[in-house]
Amino acid sequence: MKNKKVDIFNVKEDKTLKKIICFLLFLGMVVFPGQAGVAANRNKEVVKSDPWVYTITHRTVVSNPDTESIYNIQVTIPLMNDEQPVFQEFLGEELSPWPVKIIEDKKGTRLGVFHIAVLQPGEEKVIEQRYAVRNFGIDYKLDEALIGTSYSRENFDAGYLAEEKKIESANNLVIQYARDVVKDETSPYQMARKLFADINLFMTYQNEPEESINQGAVHALRTGIGNCEDYTALFIAAARSLGIPARAQTGYLYLPREQSGPPFINEDGSLDITLMRHTWPEILLPKQGWVVLDPTYTLTVNNGTRKDKVVDWSKFGQIAPGSRHIFFTYGRSDDAFIEIKYSGAKPQVDFSENLVFGHHIFPFRDSTTHWAKDSIRYLSHFSPPIIGGYGNGLFGPDDLVTRAQLAAMLNRALSLDYHVSQPQFSDITPGYWGYADIAAAKGAGIVGGFPDGTFRPEKSVTRAELAVIIGRAFNFPRIFSDISFQDLGQPGYAWADEGIINLAESGIVAGYPGNLFRPEKPVTRAEVAVILSRAMDGTFRLANKSEGLNQE
Repeated sequence: MKNKKVDIFNVKEDKTLKKIICFLLFLGMVVFPGQAGVAANRNKEVVKSDPWVYTITHRTVVSNPDTESIYNIQVTIPLMNDEQPVFQEFLGEELSPWPVKIIEDKKGTRLGVFHIAVLQPGEEKVIEQRYAVRNFGIDYKLDEALIGTSYSRENFDAGYLAEEKKIESANNLVIQYARDVVKDETSPYQMARKLFADINLFMTYQNEPEESINQGAVHALRTGIGNCEDYTALFIAAARSLGIPARAQTGYLYLPREQSGPPFINEDGSLDITLMRHTWPEILLPKQGWVVLDPTYTLTVNNGTRKDKVVDWSKFGQIAPGSRHIFFTYGRSDDAFIEIKYSGAKPQVDFSENLVFGHHIFPFRDSTTHWAKDSIRYLSHFSPPIIGGYGNGLFGPDDLVTRAQLAAMLNRALSLDYHVSQPQFSDITPGYWGYADIAAAKGAGIVGGFPDGTFRPEKSVTRAELAVIIGRAFNFPRIFSDISFQDLGQPGYAWADEGIINLAESGIVAGYPGNLFRPEKPVTRAEVAVILSRAMDGTFRLANKSEGLNQE
């Protein structure tokens, strides 16, 4: 089997791929303040502002330009890292087709493995990955007095201090450079600032010629030129040589005011983010945690007849709301590649990447054609999701819902804030996964127990129970119409009749052919998704609710 590797972040121009370069536009824009929020980074506060949601699409087209068939094609593609930095939230992914398997390499990069049995002459297969993220501007509010000077109690991977390809932290030239820059300084915070300033002023950004870029820390130090990869490699190598844990982040540099027109706008209105590829460093500071910085920016000021470089400190421990560092994975861009193994003729590979605003993915491969898809999508797009899957792209729409699961969904949907010390059920203990959700739902008067003092968390929810619980949770007003069902008033379920009719009047529930409601029937995850979406958003409600014949 033949083997072919295609670097998706830094590849040469050839007939298989467009050239993808690490392109940096110099920042010269007004920073727009956003609505601030606060999140924790270790035990220190960082201020997050101006959240935006993006959907990023990576599209790989494998085609056969030959006259002979290609067999047993295995395509390995890097996936977005689900461990996100503090300035970004991972909202979900949609992989089409779903990989044969998802693995991790030695550095922890997620890789999707796809298989194509045969590719006939002239045929092509499309492999697409879509990721939804919420991205923020960020200010770490670094206070030197609160940042430690020792890593003795820190727990981090020793690899963040190790030498690796293009990060030659054990090279004598790099070691001497770092020592000359920091001199007698011993504070990791101050050493990092000095390295940041020196590299920012010393280096000159250059993206061509190809043999002068992406050559690593030593080459950058000797020449003083390079692109974002080289700035990052030199900073990380120098920081590690001084005992400061450092790593690279790779993704996109999106400058909205600069990148809103050609050549960035595709015909479909999406942004072509190929030229926005960017790499930047991150350091670990004692008692603070991981802190992002970007020494690649060049800031100049007019000084009479000349322009002088000045250190842009707004890029140390900050990402201004007017710019966006959209994270994809840890490591340099040349760590990520598409690997193709095949038998027969040589396949052609074309790779593209784009961005659209908003959340536009459906993450569950077992529900893509399900009648409840729109409701499942709606509830899964909340942060955190009101409903989630089982992992591996599965939702299980036809699985039954337990009482504990329903309590958890309602707690997420309503953000219940009842500080109940315990659910007060004999079969619910603090170690149970749904303990807090059941306690909150009981405290809000939404759920109750059985006469014997139990809650029975693993018991399936019936349609009668769901109608009453949803009615308590959302408190819909009575309309007093003539809606009814022939099978109401059954022994053991008559207590739910009023709740069922109330929800039917409100367009939340409907029945089955023959004007039956079937109150005893256990509800599925799909049915709960539909009824909950109707309760939360009027656009999902039934238009012909008076007929009462729509099956959920």
